[in-house]
Amino acid sequence: MLPSDEQDHPVTWAIVLPINLPTAIAVCVGAVSLALVFFNGRTRDRLNSASIIPTATESKYFLGQALAYKKDPAAFLLRQYESVGSIFRINLAGRRMTVLCGSGKDMEMNLVKKVATMPERLLSAREAVSDIGFEYTLGKANVFEGTDFHKRLIKNHLNGDPDTVPRLVYALQEAYKIEIDDKTNGEMIIVQDFLGLVRRCTIRTVINVFLGSAFLRPPRNKRDTEGEGGFIDDFILLQDDIEKATAAAAVLPRWLSLPLVLRPVERSRLKMQKLISKRILDAWCSPLEEQGPWLKDFRDNGISLDRASEYVVGLLFAAHKNPAIGSAQSYLFLRLDGTENERDAVECESKALLKSPSVDILMQQCHSIRRCCLETLRLTSHALGAIRTAREEISLGKCPVASNTSRNDDGIRQGQDIVLCPGDVVAISHIVPNLDKHANMWGDDAERYNPSRTEWTNEDSYPDDYKFSTFSQGLHKCPGQQIALYIMQINVAILFGLYDIEFVGQVPPVSFERATLAQRDGDVCVNVSKRAEALNALTDDG
Repeated sequence: MLPSDEQDHPVTWAIVLPINLPTAIAVCVGAVSLALVFFNGRTRDRLNSASIIPTATESKYFLGQALAYKKDPAAFLLRQYESVGSIFRINLAGRRMTVLCGSGKDMEMNLVKKVATMPERLLSAREAVSDIGFEYTLGKANVFEGTDFHKRLIKNHLNGDPDTVPRLVYALQEAYKIEIDDKTNGEMIIVQDFLGLVRRCTIRTVINVFLGSAFLRPPRNKRDTEGEGGFIDDFILLQDDIEKATAAAAVLPRWLSLPLVLRPVERSRLKMQKLISKRILDAWCSPLEEQGPWLKDFRDNGISLDRASEYVVGLLFAAHKNPAIGSAQSYLFLRLDGTENERDAVECESKALLKSPSVDILMQQCHSIRRCCLETLRLTSHALGAIRTAREEISLGKCPVASNTSRNDDGIRQGQDIVLCPGDVVAISHIVPNLDKHANMWGDDAERYNPSRTEWTNEDSYPDDYKFSTFSQGLHKCPGQQIALYIMQINVAILFGLYDIEFVGQVPPVSFERATLAQRDGDVCVNVSKRAEALNALTDDG
């Protein structure tokens, strides 16, 4: 409430602030909300004083570390790891969370393992994801049910199926043919956004393999402009909006992010779901061989169109973007930072896979391609992941941070219990232990691209999910890890085996700004042309 003298004399607002009554009310509500955010945060800090978790530096007023984090999430977290320690609290404009950065030290890694393996009834991933805005951008069904639904179909229809790899190879080749070959007539084409090219080919492939070729046909009684290309364009725009909204909502108070970014994206998603529903209905009228496992499951299990269309949004959101980014980045890292021997080995394996696509060839003969993809994933992993919300008071274990490692006066004492209160949020940084040599995880050259690391070349040294954590770990490990790696490796094989690609200008540096795998700080412009010798070799052998 306002102070009593301002309640008695409301006219003073009109005198002090030259604004109308609705705006004045909005300002009042905003001011009160900011005060509550600050008060609640301070109260939470006092209530959690027993947990002795140090606070990150670089705080700016009520925004906390939001500005520093948004500018460069990975760099910010690395600075905090160096100056504060492996566990610290951050405040993103009122959204407070405890960040864990695992390392080679047992005490620090044990904290990560405990969070990753704690059941949903104690540490909830779904509540945390909903709270950062996905309930609006992706929908409640995706947040609370979608992962289990997609996990079941991936297990039943894709993982372990020997035909999955050939289907992905042929679908990706066809996608590149549509995006490049059919537009060039054998001539060189200028591609302004290399990552965008790989993304379009990947989403087309995911649709064809998961949903079926019938889904991309133009809906009946619709213009040709609303065909497959139009749908792909529209969905990519929606996903970009979802990413921007997620990044903005992470550093804005909910009262501000809800009307400004989350609700508008929710409306766009619902419009997209109406279009998806029409495509599902049309696809169900097509021959069964043109329908993918997801469309068949929707029909066979009586899933409503509203629910099915929302699942499709979640499927396409999760199944194509990060694999596409990882594919493009794998190619770029290998071209820019790999050795000549590594590139030659990848090219040789690429030709073998494209000549005889099979899961056996991919897993037993394409070791160099796989190492390239794994090393790229290590260097581009999410700044923050494995976000959880505590449902009750939880003791995580002993604090690994000594008092002299923190630049605050919270009374940190190494060895004291770390306690999360109900509603507290905890997250695990995947990128910090991957890049910081002091984490004792990847050696003194942790920041360097090296697909020939012992971890990738020696089966006995292959890292577990807590060292190589890009796909997360524990109860909520990514269910699509195997399919994502298939897509990445096949993309790299096609790009190296079938096309000559020349960079136009400087390739922008890696950027962690988006809530995805690290992308590039700007478009990567390339000249692309079909490799005649590769085509001739494939034709002669066929």
